[in-house]
Parts: sequence; C-alpha cells; structure tokens
Amino acid sequence: MVHEMVFKECIKNGYSRESAHRVWDIASHDLLYITPDLTHGFLNLKKFSRYKTNVINRELELVKRHAPKFLSAFQEPFNLIDLGSGDGTKATTLIKSLPKHVQLRYCPVDINRQFVDISSSVIHRLNSPSVSSIKPVVDKMQNLADIAGMLRNSKYQKNVSLLLGSTIASFEINDLLFELSKDMFRNDMMIIGNGIR
Repeated sequence: MVHEMVFKECIKNGYSRESAHRVWDIASHDLLYITPDLTHGFLNLKKFSRYKTNVINRELELVKRHAPKFLSAFQEPFNLIDLGSGDGTKATTLIKSLPKHVQLRYCPVDINRQFVDISSSVIHRLNSPSVSSIKPVVDKMQNLADIAGMLRNSKYQKNVSLLLGSTIASFEINDLLFELSKDMFRNDMMIIGNGIR
C-alpha cells in the first residue's frame, strides 16, 4: 500500500529533466508523511534512547544554555520561525528559556499539516507570556526561502529562524543556507542544529 502511495505522490509531484532522462525525486519530504502512521512513526523517533541522548537532548541542552544570551538582545517583537516544526519540542525549550520581556509570534512551518497543528497546540498550551500569537504555515520545504519575507509585517519585522533536528540534513546545505539567507535582514538570526553526533 505504501509503495503505491509513494508512486502516486511521485507522479503527482512531477519530474525534472537531466539530459534526455526524466528524474523523479524520491527523497522528497512529502513522502515521509503520506500516511498518519508514517507521521506518528517520525514523531516516535525521539523515543529511541540512542537518538534521544545523542541528538535531541544535546540540541535541547544547547538551546537552553545559549538562548537567553542572544535573544535578550531583542527589544521588539519578532517571528520565531520553526522550520520543520515537528511536535514543537525544541521551540518549547527555547520559549521556556527566554527572558520575560521578549515578545514573539510563533510560526511553525512544515509540509505536514498534522505537525503544524501539533506544534501550534503545544505552544498554545504553554500559555507563555512571551508568545503573543501563533501563525502556522503549511508549505513545501522547497519554499523555505520565501517564508521569512512572507511572515514579516509592521509588528513583526525581525525573524529568528530555527533550523534544528535533522531538517538541514535533508537538503544540500550550501543551497539551503544561501536560499534562507536571501530574505534575512541585518538583525535577523538563524539558530542551526547541524547533525550533532
């Protein structure tokens, strides 16, 4: 059943041309979450002790330790753009470690509606005084470069983008960072977790 769904998704997404050949991208993020079971399976990855210890816990510790240092510089509201938001665990850790004066709009971004809904709900239940609103974004990960500009408005002119977990490993790193940096303003920030081992 999954093979047939993957096949249909590849056909729906179309192909690119390389010389005289048609190429279908089977490494697309879309394919990881085409069933609810696959979505839950991805979220359950954090239950594996080795992955939790070596990846998730290390990244969470880095966020806890360093977030107050650089985010205290923000005296005005900003967008917290959670790229590949998953279940919102890492954004939750960051928000809990913020100085009380910091004000933000949480913007979970994922290709999967279920992840965006879960992370939005998790942040809403935090009931943090720092979170003034939530702006969920469901979009293909190929459009990441446009999202920062789309979210910027008169109240939220600065962006802090979270590129945590394994999101960066799913792209060609140089292309991704170049695309993301194109829409960054001078005082924007990007917090990157880069495959901690």
